Amino acid sequence: MSDNRMVYEFLYRGPTPQNNMQGAWHVVIGEYVQSFGEEKLQTRGPMSLRDAELLGFSMQDILNQITAEAIKQTDALRTQLEMRNDK
Repeated sequence: MSDNRMVYEFLYRGPTPQNNMQGAWHVVIGEYVQSFGEEKLQTRGPMSLRDAELLGFSMQDILNQITAEAIKQTDALRTQLEMRNDK
């Protein structure tokens, strides 16, 4: 997996017992590319997890990226709260 590619969007739709629909997933992959001397975000998707795997993003890679970002944001919020409470 290239360092400039990431999970840009991930959606899980849960199953609905009322009409027996299965849960479904889709993912959008983002990649920073050079365009006319500027770095721009290019997205691919929405795509199925199978298609994402063909691009080198396994389900585990996707969940790891989501988890890492959630932990990073949680830690930042915790630090902000601690700083606020110390005043």
